[in-house]
Amino acid sequence: MTDLSILERAVGADRALTLALNGSNQGGGDAFWCFLSSNAATIPAYVLAIALILWSSGWKRGLFYVLAIALALAASDQICNLVKEGVGRLRPSFDPYMLENGVRVLLKSSPKHCYGFYSAHSALSFALAFASSVAIRWGVNGRATYCGRRRLFRALSIVYAIAVFVWAALVALSRVFVAKHFVGDIVAGCMAGIFMAYIWLYAARFVADRFRSRKETSK
Repeated sequence: MTDLSILERAVGADRALTLALNGSNQGGGDAFWCFLSSNAATIPAYVLAIALILWSSGWKRGLFYVLAIALALAASDQICNLVKEGVGRLRPSFDPYMLENGVRVLLKSSPKHCYGFYSAHSALSFALAFASSVAIRWGVNGRATYCGRRRLFRALSIVYAIAVFVWAALVALSRVFVAKHFVGDIVAGCMAGIFMAYIWLYAARFVADRFRSRKETSK
């Protein structure tokens, strides 16, 4: 079996899975999936994440984490655009095979944005989910003033982590339902977003720790 045949099999499986998922929604949830694909659906998640990070970590350390998340999101978005142009894989709404086989297009893209590998929405939503949940957990674990309430706040941080990853998964899936992306696009986007968030978040933690230790030694 050659590399080309393996690639063809993977593309075929990706198309079949995308068609199955896209076709499983027969109109009842169109408005819901379109909303999740809109930028308006991300604003409450971003505001909540920032507020909880600043609350749990304190505003000084929290600002390092918020800045790291902002840089991770910006880097993910720019790298995604470069990859899309470099790979040149058509979105389902532009793919002749997908159109011939009845893909439901709920949101149309401009011909200038006809390439879809990988999904920026998936990358950004999972970058936010990963970075914010980890930063909040760090903040909760580091706040000695919680005392008897530490267990409660740890439980709340776990609830937030579950909720934000469910939100990120729904945002990613919405891109399949509106025919903006293949399943492979969103899987790659999720992995890329988490990887980028990991790099920037741990870099921010390192800088924040160095900043704190230098400040303590100068006293």
